[in-house]
Amino acid sequence: VAQMIECDQCAIAKVVWRARSLRDNLEAFDLLSSRAKPMIALCMGEFGLMSRVLAPKFGGFLTFAAVEQGGGTAPGQPTVTELRTTYRFDAIDQDTQVYGVVGWPVDHSKGPEVHNAGFDAIDFNGVYLPLPIMPEWEQFKASMVAMIDHPKLDFRGCSVTLPHKENLLRLVRECGGTVDEHAERIGAANTLVIDDEGKLSCVNTDAPAALEALCDGMSVDGSELSGRTILILGAGGVARAVASGVLDYGAQVLIHNRTPDRANTLADDLRSNEFDIRVVSASELKQFTVDVIINCTSVGMDSGPAPEESPVPEHLDITPDMTIFETVYAPIDTPLVREARSCGATVITGDELFLRQAKRQFQMWTGVNLPLAFAKDAAKARGKLTPVHI
Repeated sequence: VAQMIECDQCAIAKVVWRARSLRDNLEAFDLLSSRAKPMIALCMGEFGLMSRVLAPKFGGFLTFAAVEQGGGTAPGQPTVTELRTTYRFDAIDQDTQVYGVVGWPVDHSKGPEVHNAGFDAIDFNGVYLPLPIMPEWEQFKASMVAMIDHPKLDFRGCSVTLPHKENLLRLVRECGGTVDEHAERIGAANTLVIDDEGKLSCVNTDAPAALEALCDGMSVDGSELSGRTILILGAGGVARAVASGVLDYGAQVLIHNRTPDRANTLADDLRSNEFDIRVVSASELKQFTVDVIINCTSVGMDSGPAPEESPVPEHLDITPDMTIFETVYAPIDTPLVREARSCGATVITGDELFLRQAKRQFQMWTGVNLPLAFAKDAAKARGKLTPVHI
């Protein structure tokens, strides 16, 4: 780069490399910020999208985009439509605040469609990006701290999904930030907020959103969950949030997970004299009359390990009097959703949880209440939505 800058024949310096993590994008931004002549600095691959979208924030001479899906000239290029509509490229400037969804994987997330459309509707100078971070705690901590500490990124918060919800809680504690009551009790958080002074706080919006989605889907209020038996499949961050929410209303909670130790840890963390929570094996499920099944695993997810499978143990039959709550939303029509509908059960799809928790995140970041109907439209749309009064 130094040689290009010093070369009189070089009118525009260009450096492009494959990103190994999100941190490589920050090096590209540092190059642009210290440029002595017009410069293009971009990262390729699945970790490099941030450098392409945020090029105007750091004064990049240009970025590259594909005319159509699959038509890119280098790995990781978005399409022109994605760049200009989903990511609001034309509105990005040096003051744009950066948000995103952190997880592994994150390419399935509808967060960019929902939050960027919301930013557009209220004329908020922000952009929301996919932020893939590999599963290890060390990778999460290094990437998050680098983004938080970068002096010019203006990283102001993020959604956090599998497998990093417990890592977020740990990070905020280590950084001396604030942990909200729900996240502390659940042991997992899904939302990071960074205030004007750089102070961190984390919140769990999954718990209230899941409870609201479940009650709406069953046409009951929270008190009517008392005495019902709810089977939760999985023992990760979503399972913790859902279990916490329904236990507060007196439900009996059964936890089934392929790794019993993890399920036992969850139950031990939430168990008290007031709450009825227990870990069950597949064969033990025969002893219970299950009213609600909530899938909190990644089974059935497009980019997950078992996209064509159902998470329901073979010893358990879905019946018409059951309610099936699927938390996977990509696709909406998962194998579990199809199975439940064919059995005549009441079905709550994963987008109901996603949109309700995203609505709460949007309010914390912007101070504006995003209508649920608008969020639903945004999740379905790729192009720019008609602005609405919010």
